[in-house]
Amino acid sequence: MPISTASLHALVADIREALDAHDVSKLEAWSNDGLGRCFLGIAGFLEYAMKELSAFAKSRAQNDEVTIALIHRLLLVVATVIEDEDNCVHAAQLGMHFVLMKLMMHEHELIQEGAAAVVVNCSSKKANTTGINTSFPFKTLPLEPPTRAWPLLQVLPVDNRDKDDQVVLIRAVKTRMTGQPKTGYLLWGAAVILARWVHLNRQLFEGRSVLEVGSGLGLSGIVAAAYSQETRLTDYQQDTLDALQYNVDLNCTKHEGSVIVEHLDWDNLDLNAPKVDIVMASDIICEPSTAEGFANVVRSRLKPDGVAFLVNATSHSRFGVVHLQTLLREPPFVTTIVPVETLPEGPAALLETVWDKNELKYEHYTIRLAPAPTGKES
Repeated sequence: MPISTASLHALVADIREALDAHDVSKLEAWSNDGLGRCFLGIAGFLEYAMKELSAFAKSRAQNDEVTIALIHRLLLVVATVIEDEDNCVHAAQLGMHFVLMKLMMHEHELIQEGAAAVVVNCSSKKANTTGINTSFPFKTLPLEPPTRAWPLLQVLPVDNRDKDDQVVLIRAVKTRMTGQPKTGYLLWGAAVILARWVHLNRQLFEGRSVLEVGSGLGLSGIVAAAYSQETRLTDYQQDTLDALQYNVDLNCTKHEGSVIVEHLDWDNLDLNAPKVDIVMASDIICEPSTAEGFANVVRSRLKPDGVAFLVNATSHSRFGVVHLQTLLREPPFVTTIVPVETLPEGPAALLETVWDKNELKYEHYTIRLAPAPTGKES
């Protein structure tokens, strides 16, 4: 869920302190969730592990049982940490495969097992969600010392209900994507606007069930999940769902509210799927078929007293918006559409730093279902 930048910097400091103290127990604890794995990589854990493993491989005291047990634990932490794809790539850039090859031939079973676990996870689906890590080891190493980059920090508007600044962590996908099927890899301006609007209107989401359609990288849905009782983040492409799950894991711990990532095909909707209080989406209308699909989701998944929120670019730049608005003027929909800049939250809160605000105009939709007729009029 949204977190303060001060907390993130404190986490990095705590990890570095644990590395200096060789506190493997703390490292193990941090490796158990997405945020911890990411920031172990950022704080220098892999460099630390590389140094410790290399020293062990060269040591003459390789049969000491206490040392064996400690190195085995360290290898298992590495194996868990490199489930984060960016950490996996970073480990390869560090040349970790050289020391792993030596350790896989070690005479002690625990060392063999730990090294093998690292190599297996390097080639697993979890560590290859976008195709940028196509092989381990890398065939060539970088000339300059590699660094593990921070995820993007999406800052949310100031709200007096928060004690500190609030940010959402979004992992930028490095692979260049083209074509409509890959739109989920981009962080669109509408997603930033919707996330900010949700943050400032959190009272509408408290205790509610939420379904986000076309979640993409998940920014808006992750913010909604901070306040709702249950949130379902959906998309269609499997690689987009993998990238979405990464960002959910990065922001949502196992101890927080229910956040579910799932596939949704609006051309083949499950009519028995649970209905929700809120359906939300951002900039998913780009052709008439997407308008039909979104309308079908609202019609089939929204509770009778529920509400849907959509932020989308206008018909000037999005083919399909005219068709959507035609659909939403007909029963069973009751729809209000207003320019984003006229919302009471104000353009400064919603549009500031949105990268395409000068090229695109956005509209905010509020969609409800009209009550079903009770009978024929006399």
